[in-house]
Amino acid sequence: MSFGYLLVWFMLAQGAKRCHDRNNNGWWQFIPFYGFWMLFVPGDVGDNKYGPNPKGLNYDSMGEINDHGIEPIDDVDEDEIIK
Repeated sequence: MSFGYLLVWFMLAQGAKRCHDRNNNGWWQFIPFYGFWMLFVPGDVGDNKYGPNPKGLNYDSMGEINDHGIEPIDDVDEDEIIK
C-alpha cells in the first residue's frame, strides 16, 4: 500500500518537473490528456520562469534566430565531426 503512495508521489513530482520544463505550472498535469501531450513535445529552449533548461539547450547553443525560426550552428567539419 505504501509503495503505491510513493509511486503516485513520484509520478506527480515528475509531471510537475515536466510542466515546468514547458514553462507551465505543475497543476497543468491534471488537465485531461495534457500528460500524454507532454510526452511528445520538446521543452522550452533557454531559461524560463522555473529555471534553466535541464538539457542545457539555449539559443546560443542552437544558433541565431531569424525570420524562419532558429538556424542551427554549422560546427561540423568535412568529416562530420562536431568541432
